[in-house]
This record gives sequence, C-alpha cells and structure tokens, in this order.
Amino acid sequence: MGVVIRSAQVSDAHGIASVIRGGFEKTLINTTIYGGHNIEKYIQYQISNYNSKCDTVFTIADDNSKVVGAVEMRRLVDGLFLNYISVLQCLQSAGIGKRLLKYAIDSILEPNYLYIGLDVLVDNEAAKSWYRKLGFEQENKTTWYEVTLGNCSKHQPALVNSYAQALVSYNSFGFGSFNITTPSASYIIGMLGPTWFRLTDPSALNDSSVVSSLQKLDPRRRLLVLCQEDLALQLPGARTLAQTERMSADIQVVLSRLSQ
Repeated sequence: MGVVIRSAQVSDAHGIASVIRGGFEKTLINTTIYGGHNIEKYIQYQISNYNSKCDTVFTIADDNSKVVGAVEMRRLVDGLFLNYISVLQCLQSAGIGKRLLKYAIDSILEPNYLYIGLDVLVDNEAAKSWYRKLGFEQENKTTWYEVTLGNCSKHQPALVNSYAQALVSYNSFGFGSFNITTPSASYIIGMLGPTWFRLTDPSALNDSSVVSSLQKLDPRRRLLVLCQEDLALQLPGARTLAQTERMSADIQVVLSRLSQ
C-alpha cells in the first residue's frame, strides 16, 4: 500500500512526538515544548479539538500504521505557520516531505490565507535550500541566547500573574507560561522542562525586578532569550545557543511548486 498521507488521529500522538523529536539537534530539544515530559498528551488534546477549529493541526505520513513523518501547522488570521516538519531519516529522499507539506496546506487552506511562514536553523543548509526552491525568502534572523540570571536578591520582585496556571500546564505537559508585570511593562515568561525560563523581549533583562522574580520562583533555571538584537554585545555573559532564520512565501506559489 505504501506511505499514506492523512490527517492525524489521537492515537498518532506518540508517533508524532517521536518523529518530530527525531528532527531536532539533541542540544536544542529541551529548548522547545517537545522536550516536555508529556508532549504526547498535549498533542492528543490538540487533535481531539479539531472540530473547534483550534489553531494547531497535525498531518502524518503513515506507513503500515507507523508514523514516519509529521507536520505541525498553525493557523494565523491571514496565513499559516509551519511549526515543524519531520520525516524519518531513512525515508528523507522519498518525496514524503513534499507530500506531507502539500496535504497539510490543502487540508486547512482558506480563501483569506495569503502566505506561509516558518523558522529554520541558519546552519541547516539542506532545509533552507528546499524552502527556497518552494518560494520562501528570508525575512530576519533570531538568535537564541543562554543568559545567567545573576544576583539580584536586593531588588524587589515584580508582580507575577497566572503562575499557578503555568504550574498546572507544566505538571501536565512539561511547559507553561505566566506574566511578570512591572510599573513600566508586562512580560510573558515561558517555562520549558526543568531547565529554562524563556522570554522573547530582551528589554526585560534591563529590569532588575523581573530577574529577581525569576530567581525567587526557581533559582535552578537558566534563562533562554530569543531576540533579533546582538545581545552578546550588551551582556558579556550571554552564550549563543542557536540562530534561526524566519522565511515566508506566497501560499499559492508554494502550492504550485509542491505540485510540480
């Protein structure tokens, strides 16, 4: 019968998690939700809520009831975002990725969807070459930094919102998020596994009350900062973990080239 491309079912969750995890560099897996201790349960919840038009949709490549490829696609207001696409290494030259991506787009395409975006590691030349052939072009780059929280014990912690809910999510899936609010701003803080606090607004590092709050919540965690600025120049202790490239394309161009 060969490999069948189809929409994911709840029973595919473990296979999806395994295939997508396999597509990560081992040093980076714990900086994503797929490093969570129960990501399979989260995938099951996402799939079981398809009827409510949830934002995340999974498509799989099925080879005799085994998941050998998977796509996680996210709906946006006027387009789509390719969160993850992965195929087992032994099958990567069989055209499965192309079939997966086309099915994933076709299955949820709406008239108002104009573009599709994605992030790819800068040093993943094979993937970038494939995306360029499909019509994707670079928009910007984001650097992932590991930052030491330092000692801010003398500073007054800020207001922490929704931390209890974040812990419920973390205990269930291995990740969660909460807010830290100061007189000047509010920041979304992610929790990834037992290792990381995650933030995408580097200006929070200039607010000692934010750092103090994170230290008091969990002094064992490190801080993962994603930003487009050269943070290393501002913080000598920042260590670069990875760099990603944001790419986007006209969705009709991508579909046309996937059909060739």
